[in-house]
Amino acid sequence: MKSRRGMQTLAWFCVLLAVGLLAVEAAARGGRGGGGRGGGGRGGGGFGGGGRPNISRSGPAGGGSMGRTSSRQTGRSDRTGSRQTGRTDRSTGRQDNRGDRQDNRGDNRGDRQDNRGDRQDDRSDRLDDRQEFRQDRYDDHREWHGDRNEWYEDRWKYAVGASLTAATFRALTCASRTVVVNGVTYYNCGPTWYNRGYAGGSVTYVVVGAPAGY
Repeated sequence: MKSRRGMQTLAWFCVLLAVGLLAVEAAARGGRGGGGRGGGGRGGGGFGGGGRPNISRSGPAGGGSMGRTSSRQTGRSDRTGSRQTGRTDRSTGRQDNRGDRQDNRGDNRGDRQDNRGDRQDDRSDRLDDRQEFRQDRYDDHREWHGDRNEWYEDRWKYAVGASLTAATFRALTCASRTVVVNGVTYYNCGPTWYNRGYAGGSVTYVVVGAPAGY
């Protein structure tokens, strides 16, 4: 007997707890039909036959599950769209970064090629300058030696007793003139005086001092 009473008490407690939960849920959703359906029913105290609560599956309890399912699906759809958008943005960013790196590599290659060309031009210019400098020094050296030889040659020509061939005498740059003094013929060319003679059967011109009066 005690066991049956305990089981009945537990059953009633479960029933009252279920009714209370349904009432709370109905009040949370606006109290649509909560008061009438919570207290009424078949038999006393809102219960049907056999002591089971009379709960309608089409009430607020049935509709709440569908609402939560729809909200979760909407949330999943929003999160899926956000993730896809994030992936697209990251992919676009990676492509932009690759393009920027490729552009930078191309610019760096162009700069390096320009620098190589400039260095090659500089080396070529320096080589040309050194060659021109050496050529100028060589030309100056030859000119100096030529001037020195001409100076020695002029001193030899103007020295008294020096002898010139006829071809050398005719090659002198000065305009010669003929002067006869005391029956002696002199040939004057600039400051130098010559007498004509013969050596080995050839005509020569010998440098002499200026005649009297000249």
